[in-house]
Amino acid sequence: IGDNLKLLYEYKCQICGDNIGKKYSASVVEAHHIDYFVKSLNNDSKNQIILCPNHHRIIHNVNPFFERKNKIYIYQNEVIEGLKLNQHL
Repeated sequence: IGDNLKLLYEYKCQICGDNIGKKYSASVVEAHHIDYFVKSLNNDSKNQIILCPNHHRIIHNVNPFFERKNKIYIYQNEVIEGLKLNQHL
């Protein structure tokens, strides 16, 4: 599922829209479970987004709230980031 989503988004981060590996002819994005898989056991595409390594690490480090209705992450320091790319949620 994650690999299919990476193809759908052409290896671009859904938050920043960047394809950080393109310059190097590399495919560098990661599938992230919105509701962490270890807790939810939900591997459905509606529970995954494609992220660059930077956004993936930030989300795991800070654990922001994902508001599904508006497709935004709300961070504890009041930063709000929406998805620039969304073709499946």
